[in-house]
Amino acid sequence: MAKGKLLPERHPLPRVTLRRPTDGFDMWHELCRPVMDTAARQTTDDFECDVEFADVGGVVCGRTAYGATQFVRSSEQARSDAGDGWAVHMLTRGEERVDDDKGSYVVRPDRIVLADWRHGYTKDATAADQLSLFIPRHLCPRPDLGGRSAVWWHRDSPAGRVLATAIETTWSTLPDVTVDQASAVGAGLRGLLGGLLDAADGRPANPEHVEPALLDAMIRHLEDHLGNPDVGVEDLVARFHCSRATTYRLFRSHGGIGRYLRRRRLAVAMDVLNTEPASAINLAGLADHVGFRDSRHFSRAFRDAFGMTPREAAEQHAPARSHPRTTPRRQRPTGGRKEHDHVRRVHGWFGQNPRAAHSRRID
Repeated sequence: MAKGKLLPERHPLPRVTLRRPTDGFDMWHELCRPVMDTAARQTTDDFECDVEFADVGGVVCGRTAYGATQFVRSSEQARSDAGDGWAVHMLTRGEERVDDDKGSYVVRPDRIVLADWRHGYTKDATAADQLSLFIPRHLCPRPDLGGRSAVWWHRDSPAGRVLATAIETTWSTLPDVTVDQASAVGAGLRGLLGGLLDAADGRPANPEHVEPALLDAMIRHLEDHLGNPDVGVEDLVARFHCSRATTYRLFRSHGGIGRYLRRRRLAVAMDVLNTEPASAINLAGLADHVGFRDSRHFSRAFRDAFGMTPREAAEQHAPARSHPRTTPRRQRPTGGRKEHDHVRRVHGWFGQNPRAAHSRRID
């Protein structure tokens, strides 16, 4: 088996991408409802819209570019399940002026704003580009923002730089995040926000906020180095500047670091055996690539975990002979139907309640 083919295919997160270089307001309006009402501040024929969303362990990560728009989140919408949570806005272009029941504030590229959508608002936005996060209420690290509708951090402050880096890194690494890893990444983002809020309020950092982010970073490091037999507790202690006791405690729910590594290495090996032809399997090479120094030790561990040898697993999962199709393939819907399905998926991520009040365009 070729050395470069030993690792299994990664299964990236499902993402929704919608682009309209012109005449995009109808799509933009449909995407925003029922969370908020919208009105274009320019000719709708010239309205550009380019959006992308991904559900990362319950945290909805968004990248949006849109024309000048007025947004209104009514008190009725604020009481509904649709959009009930926190939204983080990090603009790279443009400006948003917000008025709500607590006062006014401005979202612009020199600051990162965290808003509680429990409060209705009116927002006037120029054409803008932004990265955003949406955290449903039940996943927020605390019930509210201490009576405030929004808090913000300067981009050049230590907290702002940390948060901006986390958001940008999440987006840049999304193609490499698997469905299995999404929960840990989402927990890390939520924990980071909780820790920054504690610091902003002058509270001692809550371990329940900070530690999920630390555990997520450790897990991602281990996942990236599964093929290194030396990766383990000493490596984590040195890299993340924490004690052995803390490291062991963080991995307690995973059965310990050793068990976590063993389980993940064997799972990667099984994925390889499921996808590679049995005749191409080189057990010594496979053991080496998943971090086992000894192929016999690897075979014993594999048999203990799955009740079969690696060779038996390869033969059991050999691809069946394909047969010619006797019936025509069903044609997949394209065009408007596909776009509509994407919009519905995004609505689901934002917690759309079918019984919520119907959103309308502001004319």
